[in-house]
Amino acid sequence: MRSHKIKIEIYKIQEVHREYIFHRFNCNHNYLNRRDYRIIFSGQKAEKKQAEQQAQLEAASQTMTMLIIDKGRLPLKEAGLPEMVINNTPKYLRRSKVPVVKAKVGPKIMTLMCDADIFPLVPVKKEVKANVSGIYITSVRGLRGPLETPQKKKGFFEKMRDKISKK
Repeated sequence: MRSHKIKIEIYKIQEVHREYIFHRFNCNHNYLNRRDYRIIFSGQKAEKKQAEQQAQLEAASQTMTMLIIDKGRLPLKEAGLPEMVINNTPKYLRRSKVPVVKAKVGPKIMTLMCDADIFPLVPVKKEVKANVSGIYITSVRGLRGPLETPQKKKGFFEKMRDKISKK
C-alpha cells in the first residue's frame, strides 16, 4: 500500500515537471524522453553561464574611439592575437575562424576580436566608438552618423521565386 502511494506521488511530480517543460519550451511533453530533458536542462545551465560571462564583459568594458583598418574572419592562430589568448583557448577551438578587426586606437594599431553579431556592422576605413572589454569588441556606434546595416542575404527559395517572377 505504501509503495503504491509513493509511485503515485512520483508520477505526480513527473507530470508537474512535464507540464513545466511544456509551457517553458512550447513543446509537446508526450514526445519527450529522458535524453530530451537532459538536453533542455544542460541548455539552461549554459544560458546561466553565458549570462554571468556577459555581465563580466559589460562590467569591464570601456568606450574607445578607433579607426577600423581591416576586418575579416581568420583562424585563431593566424589572427595575430597575443600568445596568452591562443594558449587559453581550448584545443578543439583553435582551428575555428574568429571575427578579427584591425584598428588604430590612438597611436597604436591593435588586433581585436569582435562579437559575431556585431561583425557585419563594423565599417572598414571609418572611425567608430566601440565598447571594448580587454581585446573583445562588444558594441559599435558610428562616430559621424549612424552605421550602415548590411542587407540580409536572400535564401535559396527567395532567389528561385525571384527568378520565376522575372520570366
